[in-house]
Amino acid sequence: MLNLDCLGQELLKLFESTIILVQEQADHFDPAWLVLAYRLAGEPKKAYDFAKLYLSKYRSGYLFLQFILATLDLGLISEAKQLQIELSNFTKENDDDERASESTIQVSSILKFMSANTPSVLVDITKLSEALILKTGKRLKLTIKAQTLLTEILSKGEEVWYQIRIEAMRNLCEILIQEYELYDDPEILVEAQTLVDALLNIATSQNLLRIKFEVGILRSKLILLQGNIKHSKTLIEEMLADAQQRDLIHFVSRLKSELAFIEVNFQNWIELVNSDQSLKTLIEQSNIKNYLTMVKQYATEFDRD
Repeated sequence: MLNLDCLGQELLKLFESTIILVQEQADHFDPAWLVLAYRLAGEPKKAYDFAKLYLSKYRSGYLFLQFILATLDLGLISEAKQLQIELSNFTKENDDDERASESTIQVSSILKFMSANTPSVLVDITKLSEALILKTGKRLKLTIKAQTLLTEILSKGEEVWYQIRIEAMRNLCEILIQEYELYDDPEILVEAQTLVDALLNIATSQNLLRIKFEVGILRSKLILLQGNIKHSKTLIEEMLADAQQRDLIHFVSRLKSELAFIEVNFQNWIELVNSDQSLKTLIEQSNIKNYLTMVKQYATEFDRD
């Protein structure tokens, strides 16, 4: 299986140049991985166009998911919802092993593994994509429903395909951070930190560079909420230098925006934190909430996986 988590611009160009050769062995290739590559390289429109082109030819759960993520990257919420309906129908058509094996789309065992087209995994992918769409909404009840779906996925433990488990953990952590902003409950912070630690373990053990950056961004938010603004800023600066060295355009853009916002508000935040006010008061009297909202807008799968 291709490990695209460390993909930079140069490697993407090389990968694109070999796409025709790869297509000649389509039984061994799921286009979802190139969609992911485009998203990691900061090319959401290319990711969208490629997914749209190939979904009619290669029906896979993971391609559906990456297509939905690409539409969300571009802010095309209505189209993401329509794709979610198509994914749900596709999942129903493959609701047991026998029907999955009789799919009208003939794929090799390798492609089935990479596409995660087994019924149980399709169900998880469908739940995850629904949660990601719900998470874009502004109403609390939508966030709660998204949190419920993500929790259901993670309750299955390591039965869940690792790509789905990582995305579910990352997005649940973001929801918990939002919840912590509202209620200032230390238990929520502990739960979020536990997820971040688990994600870091997965990223380290499997050498998933993309997830390491995503976890780093989550850690910086948690550190910021605990009032350690200097540490949060330093962490972002270190990640930015690393992303620039590796030519990871997607993360360079995200980290530059986050660092710029922190620098503009840095002194004001320091003064508020030193005044020893509650988190709720601190958020209300500063632009930290605006910063966290901005970070949420940049979170993708990926990135975002």
